[in-house]
Amino acid sequence: MVRLLPLTRVRPLLVALLLSVGFMPAAQAENAPPFPTDPNSWINSGPLSVSALKGKGIVLWFFEEEDPATQALWSELMISAKKYETKPVLFIAVNSGNPKAKIEVYIRQAKVTWPVIVDTSRGFEKACGLFQEINAQNVSGIRYIKPDGEIVAGLDDLEDAADNAVEGAEWKIDPAGIPESLKSAWHAIEFGNYKGLAVTLNKSAKSSKSDVKEAAAKLMEVVQKEIETLAAEVKETQDNMQNYRAYELYSELTERFSGFELPKDVVAMKKDFSKDPKVKAGMAAAKSLEVARKQLVTGNPAMKTKTLAALEKIMVDFPDTSLAQQAKTLIEYSGK
Repeated sequence: MVRLLPLTRVRPLLVALLLSVGFMPAAQAENAPPFPTDPNSWINSGPLSVSALKGKGIVLWFFEEEDPATQALWSELMISAKKYETKPVLFIAVNSGNPKAKIEVYIRQAKVTWPVIVDTSRGFEKACGLFQEINAQNVSGIRYIKPDGEIVAGLDDLEDAADNAVEGAEWKIDPAGIPESLKSAWHAIEFGNYKGLAVTLNKSAKSSKSDVKEAAAKLMEVVQKEIETLAAEVKETQDNMQNYRAYELYSELTERFSGFELPKDVVAMKKDFSKDPKVKAGMAAAKSLEVARKQLVTGNPAMKTKTLAALEKIMVDFPDTSLAQQAKTLIEYSGK
């Protein structure tokens, strides 16, 4: 097993710092918070979701970008993760408190291939239970998400976390029957990253090779099932008069499955959403959230009071939506 920060390779202080990360014991495990839905919050991947990854293990590696020892550690982390490439577990890096442009440069230089969450507001970091923020004094942290969606802490070793995360995880389709030409598409579909795969699957479905054609059909079946499930949720949510939440789900459906054929009755909802007053109000609230993120870092007491009041109103007006979740996270992060 490869330790994250072996004493022979990394200064002892860094090991001590890793071990000092605030832990959320397994006994207090909670449901994982939602991943960011904004494409600008991701590097090396389109937006992923906990629900799309249900049934898989997930390891979240939080890192401080200014620490030289942490930067030097990435090659070892990539080697450790490679041991699990045939297992249903996904490694996601998380950086907090920085703009995307800065982290994109870092990720290129460190040759990181994992999906990366850019948590500029630190809201995701805190929602994951890291109440001691990742910084120069606390350079890394680990959380893992079990196949049932629970998020757990208490480990300081990447491979230990992966071993725990993968318990009970399963593939949707046995990789043994997937031709090499479709392995990357299979892997992306298994981990809910469907964007850009429609062309590949449609082309493979017409292949003269029977194994490729059969595998493409199996993969398309998985995708269509996911589409049907999310489309049904969109319609059910709208039927329950949760208009903005329905719009959020509709947006997720069209974004995640861009290029695939979607149910015509759901696609037709776009026109209704564009006219819906509740959806328009939700869009305005989403813009308010972006403003609130900037205002809370100014340190102006009067501005903070006004911003918190606006966030509390969003929670009341848009319950059971990502708007309410984001507003709650910002309020908690503000130290209220």
